[in-house]
Amino acid sequence: MARPALVSPVVGRTARSTLSALSALSALSAVSAVSAVSAVSAVSAVSAVAVVPALSAVAVVSAVAVVPATVAFATTSVARAAGAGTAVGQLAPTGTGDLEAVSCATASTCWAVGAMPVGRQNPSAGGATVVLARTGDGGVRWSDVRVHTAAPVELSAVSCPDRRHCTAVGATSIDGLPVGAVLATADGGRRWVARGRPSGSVDVVGVACSSATACVALATDGTTYWAASTTDGGLSWQRQGSLPAGFGGVGDLVCPAAGRCLVAGYIAVSPAKGAGAVAVSDDGGATWRLAAVPPGTGLLHAAACPGPGHCLTAGTTSSTDTDLAPAPGAVLASTDGGSSFATGPRPAGVDDGFDLACPARARCVLVGTGWTSGADAVPSGAVAVSDDGGLRWRAVATRYLPVGLIGVACPSATVCVAAGNDVVARIALPPSTSQGGRHQTR
Repeated sequence: MARPALVSPVVGRTARSTLSALSALSALSAVSAVSAVSAVSAVSAVSAVAVVPALSAVAVVSAVAVVPATVAFATTSVARAAGAGTAVGQLAPTGTGDLEAVSCATASTCWAVGAMPVGRQNPSAGGATVVLARTGDGGVRWSDVRVHTAAPVELSAVSCPDRRHCTAVGATSIDGLPVGAVLATADGGRRWVARGRPSGSVDVVGVACSSATACVALATDGTTYWAASTTDGGLSWQRQGSLPAGFGGVGDLVCPAAGRCLVAGYIAVSPAKGAGAVAVSDDGGATWRLAAVPPGTGLLHAAACPGPGHCLTAGTTSSTDTDLAPAPGAVLASTDGGSSFATGPRPAGVDDGFDLACPARARCVLVGTGWTSGADAVPSGAVAVSDDGGLRWRAVATRYLPVGLIGVACPSATVCVAAGNDVVARIALPPSTSQGGRHQTR
């Protein structure tokens, strides 16, 4: 899941947060954010411990962007459209680091995954610890779940097809060499274990599971991205087709229907520029092709399909693949299942969309970054909601979101949870103004 900061499409990990260094903002706003959130919910400090077999012995460290301390004022509330809902953030449980993805196993239980903070990874002291964030009440309270490994693991995506099973993917290393990593639970998260990794992978950046045993993942070998599939819960993986040449900035992998999978990203056109792109598979990842998108499309980060034949992709109007590139947000829509997209209306309140979730056929939620105007643009978390399948968007009121949001999942049509860097958020929405059955929570 490529996120706010975009680096080379195939070298190392795709940077997943617009401003990873905004996690340092907690040093500036932790006291005010926590005290403010306490008026909304009590934050759980309970830790669970799970044991995972040895994975590796050397840390894999992500690059971190440097952001001026002036971003502290981004913690102020943002006024949004009346009646569109409210997104309230809080500091993630200690040790979770840079959170990058969210998945909900039930109407109340959701998991957020990411990477341990740099400096806290210590594989020489009896192993490393991966910290996952868990909520059991739809995002009101969060606790940390500590998974012990032989080496640091950076998780970039998670998929929970049912209440007992979740699969998380990312990267670790063995003998100093980067390799993909897969962790899974079959008991609702009480115990996480290492699974097999796609052979030849240096990173696994996306995963979509349709059942407890069947998943499709996206991996890279350092030169290209390709799909892998499992039918035994991740014990073994079979390599599938490669994404189109030059495809990078890989976002969430979504597989809304049997055989159909989509992933948003971009095609590199120069060292600092990319053209937005969507890769589509009709055979579960065995082959991939590029969807048709309008000329001049900016970088794309997310995709979702709220109904049969109806898909959306979101990102930014900017084509610059750097950490700080303030620009209006962008949403494109498809009526043919993702084979072609047309430009849709810009999402109100979201200047850079990084994840989409559609809990009903008409309702979709977009999260990302909102940029302040002025000479020095400052980012903060932003949320928008659509009740007509993406034709119109309303900005959701936000509180205590000092950093951009990277992942979102909606366990119901009125509740979503989101995460980004060292912040988790609960998004409370009014009943949808349009009819449509529940479809996708991610």
